[in-house]
Amino acid sequence: MHLAACTTRRAARCDASALRTNAELAQAADCTGISTRPSALVRMLQWAWCTSGAHCVVRHSGGFMRNWKLASAVVMALGAQAAYAELSVTPAVVSDYDFRGITQSALDPALQLSATYTFSNGIYVGTFASTLDDDSYPDAHLELDGIIGIAGGDPESSFGWDVGFVYYGYPGNSDFDWQELYAGISKGWFSAKLSYSPEFVGLDDSAFYIEGNGTFPLPHGFSLVTHVGYSFGDYWDAAEDTDSGNPYFDFAIGIAKTFGNVDVSLKYIDGSDLKAFDGTPGDVLTTEGKVWLSVSTTFPWGK
Repeated sequence: MHLAACTTRRAARCDASALRTNAELAQAADCTGISTRPSALVRMLQWAWCTSGAHCVVRHSGGFMRNWKLASAVVMALGAQAAYAELSVTPAVVSDYDFRGITQSALDPALQLSATYTFSNGIYVGTFASTLDDDSYPDAHLELDGIIGIAGGDPESSFGWDVGFVYYGYPGNSDFDWQELYAGISKGWFSAKLSYSPEFVGLDDSAFYIEGNGTFPLPHGFSLVTHVGYSFGDYWDAAEDTDSGNPYFDFAIGIAKTFGNVDVSLKYIDGSDLKAFDGTPGDVLTTEGKVWLSVSTTFPWGK
């Protein structure tokens, strides 16, 4: 998710020629069988594998890489027991791709797909894909993220925890790529999460995002869903100095219900004023308030 949109202070950084390399991925060594084909998830897995002390640093050519042998090795290295693993896949249609109160699809509908492979020890790997607005992400018509983490908790007390890493990838224009670490807890109807990026949206400044989410049961199988988040850190402080952004709140409130195997959610999403992103031409990266609708289903059914 690219928030900078070529601000005055950093327009040159947004140019397609200003390619950024990742030190962990740029080093060269021998990893038997490595190939060079697109996959953000496997690129992220390669990063995790090669920085875990496995004595193998991935060759990196500036683009995406796919290596199914290496991905398999990562899974085995994580100590997962495939016999007890579970795969869930969720396709969705949304009225807008909203990310922390900022549209990624210029307030147009988006197609999304997420998949998560969870092992019995709580480790999981996953991916998320979504269509994007062409004007917001030149040459990158798709977001393709890689996710790895571990979750646990105590079902009897309804307490849970979750920590992980996300690689936000944009095939076609890797200038937009960035990474984020996160940690969260949940208790009953409430959850909280803190996310941190050392180089937010591919730039030099760090950023934090803290959020709280609540789901409250209502009659007839409906649920009241709430969300509040706050974006802050060096990136947003620097943006405020140039009138190209500022630390800001976003919030959402709505209802959700499951009809058979189909999940439907209807929300109102808005937030505090975010300079330079409210009422933008063509609704590119706008923070304008909106009514948001999502229709999704999760496979396998019946669980």
